[in-house]
Amino acid sequence: MHGEGLHASGEEGGDEEMNKELFPIIYDDLYQQAAAVLREINPCKIRRASDGSVSCFESRKYGVQDGDLCCGGCKHLGVKGCRVEALACKVWLCHAVKQTKAGQRAMEALEAIAAKALQQRIPLLYRGTKEECLKVMR
Repeated sequence: MHGEGLHASGEEGGDEEMNKELFPIIYDDLYQQAAAVLREINPCKIRRASDGSVSCFESRKYGVQDGDLCCGGCKHLGVKGCRVEALACKVWLCHAVKQTKAGQRAMEALEAIAAKALQQRIPLLYRGTKEECLKVMR
């Protein structure tokens, strides 16, 4: 299953009320799809800096100090990157990166994934974890 036809209602093409048991499965699937897009295209040029921290090397070209990650200051950000699966973060790119060819390619796929999430009534909470999104749905 790659989120193609399965709907939160549990039926192909259905638009009934959200089945909360399917929510984590659909959320995880969409998250993995977005992660695969970012891994494959790597529009932010995420990699380890010389000090061992994770950094966005693409943003350095556009004046972002020290290649800070967009998520700098987020409570979920650890020295090795994000410690949670936040779908909203996976489908978002900063303005500078969106202007690159790689960013445009990635955004096309990420916007389709975000649209699937919204179609399934999955909230895309700013820096929100899967658990926080599920809590909003209750």
